[in-house]
Amino acid sequence: MANLHADFKLTLTDNGIPDDSPILEYLDWAGIRTKNSLAMFFASDDKITEWTEKFANKITFGAPEKEIHFPVEERRKGLLACLIATWNVCRDDFTAARQSKLPMTPSPTAPTASATPATSTDDKLPKAWPKGVYQQLLTDYKVSAGNTKTFPEKILLGAEQVVVRMWHEHTVSKNYQAVGLGEIITKRTFTATGSVNSTAKRDKSDKTLVLNPDDHTLVQQEQKDWDPQSMMMILDSLDAIRWAWILIQISNQESVETYIERFIQLTHKNPQRLANVKEAWDTFSWTIAMQMRNNKTFKQATEEILQDPVTIADILSQPPRKKPKSGKGKDKKGKGKGKTKNKYNTWQTNPRYNPYPSQPSNPAAFPPTAPLGNQHYHYGPPPPPPTFVSHQPKGHQKGDKNKGGHKSKTFSKSQK
Repeated sequence: MANLHADFKLTLTDNGIPDDSPILEYLDWAGIRTKNSLAMFFASDDKITEWTEKFANKITFGAPEKEIHFPVEERRKGLLACLIATWNVCRDDFTAARQSKLPMTPSPTAPTASATPATSTDDKLPKAWPKGVYQQLLTDYKVSAGNTKTFPEKILLGAEQVVVRMWHEHTVSKNYQAVGLGEIITKRTFTATGSVNSTAKRDKSDKTLVLNPDDHTLVQQEQKDWDPQSMMMILDSLDAIRWAWILIQISNQESVETYIERFIQLTHKNPQRLANVKEAWDTFSWTIAMQMRNNKTFKQATEEILQDPVTIADILSQPPRKKPKSGKGKDKKGKGKGKTKNKYNTWQTNPRYNPYPSQPSNPAAFPPTAPLGNQHYHYGPPPPPPTFVSHQPKGHQKGDKNKGGHKSKTFSKSQK
């Protein structure tokens, strides 16, 4: 006879598992005897599915050897539905009990029920890990790895606010959001090489305050999502998201690895179309979020995406977006070395070096305009200036011998 807690056994019976089912003795043998233990034993629906599929083969357990076997697939599906319903009840009771034990901060003035709408605790997004949750997740990873590996905490250190939001969406609110490529690596403390992340330090030091239009108070301005540009940054982003999904147990590790590896291959094969790869990631991230809001598992959502190569090829076939390039020497004051040759930076077009206007190749096609007032227009070079000759006596200067209009006669001493 299974030694289960009374309320746990009643919950199993209320959700369709009979008292004589061998699953009750198997739960007792596995140590799952209370509602809280079942709520913590399974992290998600996928874990229950994997756990139930093993009953397709005959399993023996216990000191007096017992057997459990569900060879018919329909019976396994029925068992899976009953276990998922029981697990949801146990998890909701566990969450409500934990929230009731949290200390409540007294408010100075208690608002009336009509003035403030009632808000659920699920809508409040925590900014840090609840007590004991992070340690339990690390323990679960170590157990799933066979106690041979430890979780690489350094990859996500400093980005707890993003990872806690992802965990809260998956385990509490079910209000899934798309995971951006740059969300984690821009906030974590260390880069992939182990050096301190300068981007995270700059974001933390930015304390810009803006006016909140709702209550007219100053609040800190929200930081815009950082977008990775190079291939290495995109690969680092994918690796960080991989470990965040594994930590919060969004699905089994094999499903997460398959989806992330697909995008790593796309990044390596399309180095000239990284913008298209990032667009594909954003598109499929929202697709996964919307499908998981409709009670689909992460494995089902990603399998549908990976089995539809047409959508991926359509996004990757779009022409890459080119950024406008600014050439050196063009419209840059004090920049550039003047190596760019165009019709705007030649010395012939500068009026300082060309005082005379250029003449058209066909003057007849451009008749001269009538002069205005006393203005005179001269075409061609100006006429040469007149020359002036000073009047001097003939034959009285050195070098003027035998020069002049009349020749002078010379007499010798014998003729005088």
